[in-house]
Amino acid sequence: KEGRQLLENQLRELLDGYVVFVEGKKKSLRLLDGADVMQLLGIEPGPIVGEILDELEEAQGLREVENKQQAEIFVKTRFQQKYSS
Repeated sequence: KEGRQLLENQLRELLDGYVVFVEGKKKSLRLLDGADVMQLLGIEPGPIVGEILDELEEAQGLREVENKQQAEIFVKTRFQQKYSS
């Protein structure tokens, strides 16, 4: 019984560490931040900024966007597609 408890504790620590690692990796890989998006688009803080950043993060994960220049083009294009009339 003690062995099982020890194993469960070690597994929990491993998984907790992995979550911290993945979250840190996501933040370090972000090519643009909210300030960059607002400046690029000439918009104020708001939900649109977060939506675009989420879409950019997804595009990065799919390797559709791999550098800052591509990220800027992606943000401008996505904004025009979704929010410009």
